[in-house]
Amino acid sequence: EKHECRSHPTSCSSAAEIMSVLFFHIMRYKQEDPENADNDRFILSKRLSFVDVATGWLGQGLGAACGMAYTGKYFDKASYRVFCLMGDGESSEGSVWEALAFASHYNLDNLVAVFDVNRLGHSGALPLEHCIEVYQKRCEAFGWNTYVVDGRDVEALCQVFWQASQVKNKPTAVVAKTFKGR
Repeated sequence: EKHECRSHPTSCSSAAEIMSVLFFHIMRYKQEDPENADNDRFILSKRLSFVDVATGWLGQGLGAACGMAYTGKYFDKASYRVFCLMGDGESSEGSVWEALAFASHYNLDNLVAVFDVNRLGHSGALPLEHCIEVYQKRCEAFGWNTYVVDGRDVEALCQVFWQASQVKNKPTAVVAKTFKGR
């Protein structure tokens, strides 16, 4: 039986600072009460085989995050926030842009989408590579509050996520320039 390697370690490392800032500085989560309705939610929309609920590169994570944010804001009337970490490769999927439109239409200010722009897909360079301003303009065109940040700068990430928490009546996109393998 042949063993297939399904994990993408370089994708993991490009998002290391983003995830450490979210988990250790930004997200609200009560470890002693994991079922607490006010705990923030995290969606990993990058394909990593060792994560139980990662949606992979097909762009489904942001749609799931929108559903959670919508439910939190309009049904549960809860204070939790939803963070969705996505790879830049999946931004080619139409479902990502449908989700961007949905979140903007419903003013999901409890939603933060993080684009990990490392310029490489599974099999090579992506068409936009590191054209960060294109991602920024697209998100802004959909009515999102948008920040561009160096995805390796922990202080800048902390500041941007704090600023995102102050935004009302619109979702926030964080476009993080990163590098695979670093």
